[in-house]
Amino acid sequence: MAIEALEIRMARLEGGYEQINERLGGIEQRLASFEHRFTSEIASLRSEMATRGDVASLRLEMATREDMASLRADIASREEMASLRSETASLRSEMATRGDVAGLRAEMRAGDSELRKQISGQFYWLLTFILGSILVPILRDLAR
Repeated sequence: MAIEALEIRMARLEGGYEQINERLGGIEQRLASFEHRFTSEIASLRSEMATRGDVASLRLEMATREDMASLRADIASREEMASLRSETASLRSEMATRGDVAGLRAEMRAGDSELRKQISGQFYWLLTFILGSILVPILRDLAR
């Protein structure tokens, strides 16, 4: 009779492990899908920025002008450079808060939060299952 009870408990443990494996596999697939979407979005943004002709031509023009080097040296030596740097920093922060970038960040955070909740739930479910399978027989033996 004790062997049958042990076999039943082992079968339950195996079933539990199988369910956990399936759930973790689902989470892994969702994470891979999210990673693929994120990578493709970044790649499309980079390609869009690289293919803009006006940006590329402006960069080429700026690099080839000889007076730009003297202008850079002149600007670097002026006190106005600090205010220009602060304006540049504010523009960068404004670009970081743009809707499409902020939306992508929010989507990543929401996906990350959901995955953390699921993994935490799976962990506690597994912990309860394992502790229950260990403690219930011990408590039964103590009750006798």
